[in-house]
Amino acid sequence: MEFFGGRKQSQERAVTGWTKPEVGILKINSDGSYNKDTLTGGWGYIIRDHEGDVVVTAAGRLHHVNDALQAEAEACIRAIYKAQELGIGNVVMETDASTLVSAIRTSRYDLAPNGILFQEIKAFASLNFISFDIVRCPRACNKVADALAMHGSKMMLAPQAVWPGLAPTFAQGLVAADYGWRGD
Repeated sequence: MEFFGGRKQSQERAVTGWTKPEVGILKINSDGSYNKDTLTGGWGYIIRDHEGDVVVTAAGRLHHVNDALQAEAEACIRAIYKAQELGIGNVVMETDASTLVSAIRTSRYDLAPNGILFQEIKAFASLNFISFDIVRCPRACNKVADALAMHGSKMMLAPQAVWPGLAPTFAQGLVAADYGWRGD
């Protein structure tokens, strides 16, 4: 089993857009949004296969959010729970939150205010996936997840929405734009 950097993918790389994962690995891009005035936020994620095809997208609203890092961690948690529910065994998680990557790869933040969330991610990943890695990606690679998180932060009638096998209409153009950067 490989966790937290066992593959070459986790090395620093110059990336200008979304790239597809290796065959047999599903890639999750997650993002959180945070409104410091209302202490609310949103989360969003997209899971894609090695061809770049959408497995599922989801978004939701967060209440009682203390900081942006909490929103990022909540998005990651929801994404990995969905991946496990779908029976996905090999995962690469991408986020534009470098502190979240560090918090998951090390124990340095385990006693921080959001430490329990980081510990939950690490424990869940190690117990439920054959391989799991979390890497930082530039914001240009995370546009779909960002749009989903922003949508989630504005959801009032339902706490969350899930789109199996596709992206919602407002994100389809962003998904299509990623196809030009697939790393073929």
